[in-house]
Amino acid sequence: MSVDPTGSYSRVRVLCLRDGKLLLVQHRWTDGSYFWFIPGGGIKNGESIEDAAVREVWEETGVRIRVVRRLTRPPGITGVGPEHVFVLAAPLDTETRGPQPAVDGDTVFAVEWHAITDSRPIGGLTAEFWSPLGGLIRELMRGDIKATGMHDAGP
Repeated sequence: MSVDPTGSYSRVRVLCLRDGKLLLVQHRWTDGSYFWFIPGGGIKNGESIEDAAVREVWEETGVRIRVVRRLTRPPGITGVGPEHVFVLAAPLDTETRGPQPAVDGDTVFAVEWHAITDSRPIGGLTAEFWSPLGGLIRELMRGDIKATGMHDAGP
């Protein structure tokens, strides 16, 4: 009997923090306006959540990461559906190489590290969809949530 390592999740979102900043990618709405989003995407058949996180962050940002652990999703987030699992990641180096050639048709228009401050607790994310994430990000930055289940991987 095989066990699905992803459970009911089909997509992953990666909170990657460095020096008080959150890694975000810029996408475009169908109306042509731009918005900031947490890197991530689909989990391929047979791929672990952690491997999908590493691959997606590399593809979208050119940042090499290690997954520190899975996170409990704060209630009230409406920016993504329940099929998304959240993970905490740490960059393996200081380079942000930018989006790699898109293989799935998704276009990333920009990659930036957004400062997390009292006045911008979720960086450039749209508050309407992501404000519940502010408390979790603050806890992670203070080190209040201990890291377990380290997983290093990279392309």
